Amino acid sequence: MNMKKTAWIVCAAVLAAGIPARAQAPAGGARQRVQENLSILRLVRLTQALELTEDQTAKIFPPLTKIEKERLEIQKALSAGIQNLRRMLRDPQTKDADYEPALRQIREGRNRIAALEEETNIVLEKHLTVVQKARYQIFQIEFYRGLGETLNQARQRLGRNGLPPIKK
Repeated sequence: MNMKKTAWIVCAAVLAAGIPARAQAPAGGARQRVQENLSILRLVRLTQALELTEDQTAKIFPPLTKIEKERLEIQKALSAGIQNLRRMLRDPQTKDADYEPALRQIREGRNRIAALEEETNIVLEKHLTVVQKARYQIFQIEFYRGLGETLNQARQRLGRNGLPPIKK
């Protein structure tokens, strides 16, 4: 099976897996939909960059899709935790002891994301050739670098140079 057909199969499978979650998402979940779409894009590009066989795709994508969904949920919780921490920092009434639970939640979320990254590496290590593993390392760097550049270009077009300021 050629690469293009495999990529379309992966895209269709990932989209189909995400339909129930999208049906339940509130109308204001635009940020979450963007994150889901980026995950789909990453998986399709990963398939192309690694030149996965149909068999490899069938073995790799179910666990990677599951890991990615869990990562998105953790990131959503992390985002809420960081917003809470910002509110606490603005409130002069916040006591030092009040910060501990919020900091612990953020630390645990980051640790869980690191654990999911390790799970991803284990799945890939099991099913990729040495050359594909090398391609994966390069892919990771180039994909996220390209994503960052694209986001900066979009911000500049919208009149915001660079990253938005952190709200105090």
